[in-house]
Amino acid sequence: MAKSNRNRVGDSLDVFVDGMLTFVTQEMQSRHGDAWEEKVREIMRENPSTSTKATATNIAWDTALVISVIIKEWQYLFRKKLGPGERAMIHELSDIRNRWAHQEPFSTDDTLRALDTIHRLLSSVGAGDQAAEVDRFKSEVMRTRFKELSKQETQRASKEALSGQPTGGLKPWREIVTPHPDVASGRFAQAEFAADLAQVIRGDATDEYGNPKEFFRR
Repeated sequence: MAKSNRNRVGDSLDVFVDGMLTFVTQEMQSRHGDAWEEKVREIMRENPSTSTKATATNIAWDTALVISVIIKEWQYLFRKKLGPGERAMIHELSDIRNRWAHQEPFSTDDTLRALDTIHRLLSSVGAGDQAAEVDRFKSEVMRTRFKELSKQETQRASKEALSGQPTGGLKPWREIVTPHPDVASGRFAQAEFAADLAQVIRGDATDEYGNPKEFFRR
């Protein structure tokens, strides 16, 4: 069974966490030393999306926490490694994650945009394997979209063919091709140009039909 757009976004968010985790934890250690985990727990307690997961011993890394840490520590830490474009994408991804968490639907365009944002962020921190996995998700969504568009186009063309009207303004065939005089006068069958046998029997037919030699010469 093909995955829904929302499921594909959810899978990509999981890959995002996996790809960003090493980068985020290393940067936090570089600034906060041994206290970096406590700093992360502090951020967890401050954020409504992660506060219920904050404990004294464990850090429950998920998309919301990764985003929260980057935004909270941007000014003094992450802006040194990431640019304004990545910052804008982090905020965009926060909105995407919230939509996903609230069970909102994702159109195909929304899905491709979300996956592209995640792919770019992963690439920006050197998470090549995870970026490639998200790129594969994008390709699957695009293939599904192409099939849907092809099916719609086929259905549209079929519907138009069934409901189409003859083109107006066409001339009658008699004005384009001059019929045989016998056909034009209605003396013989139009479909087969066969002689009227009654005229042949009575001897009223022209030589073209009444004379066997002339008839078969045709």
